[in-house]
Amino acid sequence: MLMGGHARDLLAKAGVPGGERGAAYPEDNYNIAPTSLIRAVRARPGRAERECAGLTWGLKLRGVTPFVVNVRAESLVSKPGFRDALAMRRCLVPASGFFEWEKSGSLRFPWLFQLRDGEPFFLAGIWNPAGEGDENDTCAIITTEPNGLMKPVHHRMPVIVPPEDVGRWLDAGPGVPPLLPLRDELMTARRVSTFVNNARNNGPECVADPASGDMPDGRQGWLF
Repeated sequence: MLMGGHARDLLAKAGVPGGERGAAYPEDNYNIAPTSLIRAVRARPGRAERECAGLTWGLKLRGVTPFVVNVRAESLVSKPGFRDALAMRRCLVPASGFFEWEKSGSLRFPWLFQLRDGEPFFLAGIWNPAGEGDENDTCAIITTEPNGLMKPVHHRMPVIVPPEDVGRWLDAGPGVPPLLPLRDELMTARRVSTFVNNARNNGPECVADPASGDMPDGRQGWLF
């Protein structure tokens, strides 16, 4: 999810040129599901410049069916299918927040995670070129162990890359930058409406407060 008002400033920090190509910048999207077209910052193939490209969320790998949405940081080096992408095809997905679901029996309760200062950020990812039958290049988001804020909700969380670390991630090299969870005090978590549970739903209702009493175990709507 990215709020478009801050998108241009965030991408400028990543070295993506501005100008008249407004279509290159993300639009507001409150409910992005796997297989969706998402915007990602990457080095232009064969060039030094960076671009904001449209990628399909769901990394295609030879011999893997159908695709990979999230890649565990621990698997980037240990699994051959991810090594080339890690070395040569890293990307960053701009966002102003992300959802994770807490399970309670058969129910799923969505939580919205954001930075405490309200600023947008990047999620670390890798991408692969489009294969036969693919319209776009494909990508996956990298996950790591949860921080203390995420742990009550889920056992994994995406790797958040602050703007000042953009170069360290995108400038591919033989080493792997630390892929650690962001510190608890830099984030907030808020329970939101189950409206977001349906991938067809979109708009501000996805981040609205939950209905009265709609909380697992009677908990309050915020984690700190």
